[in-house]
Amino acid sequence: MSENNSTRRSALRMFATFGAAAIIPIEATASTIADHDPIFAAIAKHEGLFAWANEPGISEEETSRRTILEDEELFKLADSEPTTIAGCVAILEYLAVYENACLGTADVLPNCAQTVANALRKIAESANV
Repeated sequence: MSENNSTRRSALRMFATFGAAAIIPIEATASTIADHDPIFAAIAKHEGLFAWANEPGISEEETSRRTILEDEELFKLADSEPTTIAGCVAILEYLAVYENACLGTADVLPNCAQTVANALRKIAESANV
């Protein structure tokens, strides 16, 4: 019985010592990462342009004009180098589900893959991994 109390006390001591680090909300962590990796803002910008380019009820001419701007931003996004591993994952996941019949991702994915590879190399070098 005293062994259980000892274990329980040890756990409570550990929680008292490390508790704050153990209960950091995931949202706060994700927010902090997003604050430090510009790829999240670039993804959000492209998402907004994609919605704007595909807005229902606009003329075909206006859709074409908007799609050109959205396509340009897509190529910029694919060439934007993430600065965190979470950013690398985010851009790969975003482009993996991105669909656009006008452009397709065949032209974008190789650029993005190389950009992410470069980013991961730099992250690994800075962490001495």
